[in-house]
Amino acid sequence: MPIRRTLIVFAVVAVVVPLAFFFMQSNRPPGGGGRPGDQPSYEFFIVENGDVAEVVSAVGEIEADETVDLSFTVGGRIAEVFVKETDYIAEGNLLMRVENDTERIAYDEAVLNLERQEIDLDELEGPVDRDDIRLAEANVEAALGAYRGASFTANPAELEAAQLEIEKAQRDFDAAVERRIIGGEFDRQEQVDLADAQIGQASFNIEIARLQLEDLQTGDYAGANAAFLSFLQAEAQLEEVLAGPTDLEIEQQQVRVRQAEARLDSAETTLSKTQIRAPFEGYVSRIDVEPGALVTPGQTVLQMVDVDPLSVTVEVDEIDIGQIEPGMPANVEVDALSDQRLPARLAKVALVGTQTAAGIVNYDAEIELLEVSPQVRVGMTAEANIIVNQRQDVIRVPNAYIRLDRRTNDAFVEVQNPETQQFEEVSIVLGLRGESFSEVTSGLNAGDVIRADLSGNQASLFGG
Repeated sequence: MPIRRTLIVFAVVAVVVPLAFFFMQSNRPPGGGGRPGDQPSYEFFIVENGDVAEVVSAVGEIEADETVDLSFTVGGRIAEVFVKETDYIAEGNLLMRVENDTERIAYDEAVLNLERQEIDLDELEGPVDRDDIRLAEANVEAALGAYRGASFTANPAELEAAQLEIEKAQRDFDAAVERRIIGGEFDRQEQVDLADAQIGQASFNIEIARLQLEDLQTGDYAGANAAFLSFLQAEAQLEEVLAGPTDLEIEQQQVRVRQAEARLDSAETTLSKTQIRAPFEGYVSRIDVEPGALVTPGQTVLQMVDVDPLSVTVEVDEIDIGQIEPGMPANVEVDALSDQRLPARLAKVALVGTQTAAGIVNYDAEIELLEVSPQVRVGMTAEANIIVNQRQDVIRVPNAYIRLDRRTNDAFVEVQNPETQQFEEVSIVLGLRGESFSEVTSGLNAGDVIRADLSGNQASLFGG
């Protein structure tokens, strides 16, 4: 309540309550309360240490930092809606998408391609694989064995045997010729034909023996050359494996990785255009489309409310405005959330006030909530308490237990005497006076028991 209105109320109370109290006391029946049968109704309190705060309070509504209409940058048919109205959503959550099978496949392929290129780069930059070395060494051994087999030449004994085969074939040939020419006449033509055939067979055997000797003497030069080239190639490959990749090969693979990353970024951008994600933490306040609907670029499909931060804008009386300044701590009580005080701070105060019909000038003050809760919604009624002064860990008592003499400004409480167990009114010295509690700087100790008559027989002009 603004201070000016508070002072007016206090002024009325200061006049009316003493008169009413005097009237009740004058008309009280002997030995009784204000009315026949009235008995005092006491409430007791054990004095304790605690915090006392002087606050400026005002009422307003919870307001959002931002309300945003969301839309697609491409047209299409709504495939899925992942949220419903009033859902509380974390930043980045997927809200809605249009049909995007082609874009998703392209994105998945780009992801796999980048993974392959990165694996290849890791293999190039890593140590040489022992399996690759063993395979290259085995290839060298195999090529060497093939070369040795192709370049094999006969030993002297094999050459001598081949020479003897030629000589034997020659002798057989000479004998056949001698039988045909020198051996005389044959009785039948069949004998002549047989002799000619024997000469031809003997000549063929000479040629075969001669070729076998040449093979043993010369070897397979063409096969040996090919085998030797294979051996040299296998050795070169082994050296490459042992040496590892060259700088050029690594640079080329790094280029392939960067190209794969660029393709993935492009595919991700294209896919993201078919989706709507929450741009901030907040809740969905409105959904304008359903699955199956066709939408155009820029068409609003969903609305979100930003709840970080939430704030309360209140009107502060011109009398109180001099007590507050931005940065002061505060707390907010929301009507819909009983027994909860949300931490807050005074964010800003308007420089120009507005005058009401009653002639009171008020200034807008924005109170920013420091904690975000899904239970707090925009539009809820809330009371903001700006803490202008506070004491911590001091002797304090509830204001309802204090009797204040307005003529002398002295304060009194009823305290239990620990010896007689009777309650006696004692004078106390007040420090900081808060909305519910006041600081006691003298006259009470922690653990003292005090009481207040809540029946109306005890008049208190102070506190709530």
